[in-house]
Amino acid sequence: MAVKIWLLIIFGFFVLDLTAQTTLIQGKVADQNGQPLYLTLVYNADLGIGAYTDERGFFFIESDKVIPELEVFALGYMRERVNTKVDSSFITIKLKKLIYDLKEIEIHPCPKSEITMGLDLESIEHNLMRLSPTHGFNYQVGMSFPTRYGQEITAVEVHAINPGIRRTTFRLRIFELDSSGMPGNDLLLENLIVSVPGLRNKRPTLIDLKDYNLRSPDSGIFVAVEWLPMENNTYRTTGRHPSGSRGKRHTTLPILRLIRTEKNPDFKMWRKRDEGEWYQTHPQIKKKWLELNPHLASKEDQELTNFPAIKVHLLDCE
Repeated sequence: MAVKIWLLIIFGFFVLDLTAQTTLIQGKVADQNGQPLYLTLVYNADLGIGAYTDERGFFFIESDKVIPELEVFALGYMRERVNTKVDSSFITIKLKKLIYDLKEIEIHPCPKSEITMGLDLESIEHNLMRLSPTHGFNYQVGMSFPTRYGQEITAVEVHAINPGIRRTTFRLRIFELDSSGMPGNDLLLENLIVSVPGLRNKRPTLIDLKDYNLRSPDSGIFVAVEWLPMENNTYRTTGRHPSGSRGKRHTTLPILRLIRTEKNPDFKMWRKRDEGEWYQTHPQIKKKWLELNPHLASKEDQELTNFPAIKVHLLDCE
């Protein structure tokens, strides 16, 4: 009898070991010419599993779940779905260039004047807030700008904070607005990775865009920060939960400044997580209960909102 019990225990552990096998997927992403694509997102949205490619285009995904397929996204390239059930320990993925049918913008020679859109960061220091997403998810947050047809986008300022010692990075995204005022097609088709030095707090990061020849459509533009949930962008802190217990929190750097200011229908804040839909967002101004009880907020609070600390520099005809 004892022998039978031991056999059952051993067999039980053997079955558990089989069901807990780890899925390992590795491969490389390149363009049609074989050039590696850096920071390409390889993921399965249903399982919430994914990874970015390194400088040589390689990726590595390990999970305790079965991953039947992967979707591959690189800025400026067509999306690709890959069946992971192929009999190969290494997957090579080649992406095709994405060609947008953008409207032609006529350029007429004229005297140029510089225009800046956004909020003056120095004059509202006391109204600043901070935003950083939970680590492990792909987030994009940005603001729309009512630019005019043909204006040249020469630079973008982002007030990004890096409290860590190591450099951190984010991807700059620029979209045209669609007819409903939501982010539409990409205007910036290059994989523009911005580096933020360590221990940066007060000074915004200026990104020069003169070499990209970006022109605004008549619908306006949307400028966003895309957080890259990689190890070098991870920020680990220990804090106290509302329940009183202490716990660890992992966020993705950099931290984006938010500015508390009056509502303006010409500027809207949009947000997107992973490959979900864009949605308009208004981060809370005070405590959470004010959102549940807006009648308790003062008139001043009801007329205020928060915008990302992003500025756009433009050139236009005088």
